[in-house]
Order: sequence, then structure tokens, then C-alpha cells
Amino acid sequence: MRFRSVVPLALALAIPAAQALAQQQRPPVPTLPPPGSLGAALDSARKTEYADAEKQLGAITGADKPAAQLELARVLRDQGKYTEADKAAVAAMGGKKGEAIALRAELLFRAGKRDEAIKLLEQNISETGAGGREIKLLLGTYRIAVGKRADAEAPLMDIVAEYNQSKIDPRDG
Repeated sequence: MRFRSVVPLALALAIPAAQALAQQQRPPVPTLPPPGSLGAALDSARKTEYADAEKQLGAITGADKPAAQLELARVLRDQGKYTEADKAAVAAMGGKKGEAIALRAELLFRAGKRDEAIKLLEQNISETGAGGREIKLLLGTYRIAVGKRADAEAPLMDIVAEYNQSKIDPRDG
């Protein structure tokens, strides 16, 4: 008789606890960035929806314009539109100079203008931050590619030194 009275009570207590546990285990519903924003354009680029990404990135103005132009240059590069990508990279230099220079050098190198790419990187070796590290990495890589391995060590070791001095933000990728 006691068993029958305990079961409904146990169930009554267990159901809310199970519901609370189920609520905690559900993944949050992802929120989509608003249309026309840099986030929405970056999302299109990540999904390789290039036509949509080009349109959205080209329309962005204001403080996000340099970042949008840099991403536009990457999207165009990925499609093999090197001339257009170079124009977008030049437009991005206002706020993302290091990254834009690295991208321009990459475009030059892919076009077979290796010496020009290396010269561009050497002229901007003093850039700092993530863009500066990208410049140094490409410079070292390109020097190795053209057979100047000994000259590649300095810019590559500069990146290692920054890492060892904890100057690199963990979110830099």
C-alpha cells in the first residue's frame, strides 16, 4: 500500500527535474546575423555562396568597409578573379593594411610576379599585429619557394619570438 502512494509522488517530482535537464541539454538556437551586415556577408562567404557574398560585401560601408573589402578580395581570389581581388585589397588598406598587403603579395606571387611579391612584403616587414605576422610568414614562405632558404629564417623566427613573448593573441588565426 505504501508503494502505491510513493510512486505518484516520485513521478511528480521526477518529471520537472527531467524537463529541466532536457532544457539544459538542448543546443541554443543559432541567431543569424541581420541581412546586409558584415556578419551575414561573412556567413555567405563561409558557405561559398560567392555571388551573394560579393554583392553583400561590396555594399557594406562605414567602419566595417575595410574588413568587408578584405573579405571581398579573398572571395574574388578564391574564384580566380585576381585583378578584381587586387582592387578590393587596395581598397581594404585603410583599416586592414597588413592583411591587405599580404593578400596583394599572394596575388602577385600566384600571377608569377614572384620578385614583386617579395619586394612588397619586404617593404612592409615592419607591420605589426596579425597582418604583420601574415606578411612575415609569406615572406619566409616565398623566399623558400624561390630558393633563398637562408633569407627566410629571419622573418619566420620573428613570429616565433612574438609567440615566445606572448605577444600573439590566442584568437589570431
